[in-house]
Formats: sequence, C-alpha cells, structure tokens
Amino acid sequence: MDISVPVTDEEVEPRRRLLATREGLHVGYSAAANVCAAAALLADGRLPVDAIAVTVLCDTGLKY
Repeated sequence: MDISVPVTDEEVEPRRRLLATREGLHVGYSAAANVCAAAALLADGRLPVDAIAVTVLCDTGLKY
C-alpha cells in the first residue's frame, strides 16, 4: 500500500445513497468508502490531472 485516504461516516453515507439512486448500485459502507476515497484522491491534487482512479465495489449492501 502506497497511501491511505481517510474518509468519515459523514462523507460515506450520502455517497452510498448517491451510488444507489444515481448509479443503481446497491452497495454497503465499505464499497461507498472506497468510492469516497478514490474521489478524494482525484480531487486533492496528489495525482496528475489526467489520472484514473480504480476501485472495487466489494460488497452488495445485502445487510443494509
């Protein structure tokens, strides 16, 4: 692991709902946290402007 990007509960829960309503992806907290971290990494300037961030949505939200 090269870096770690922290995210808060306050960032993740709205992103989880947005993934469901806008993208049709019923995912849980950990997958939404991955998306939040990827978006933060792209937004904070640590990567080149033309960088692509890839993450895995590793759960289904079945227990939510």
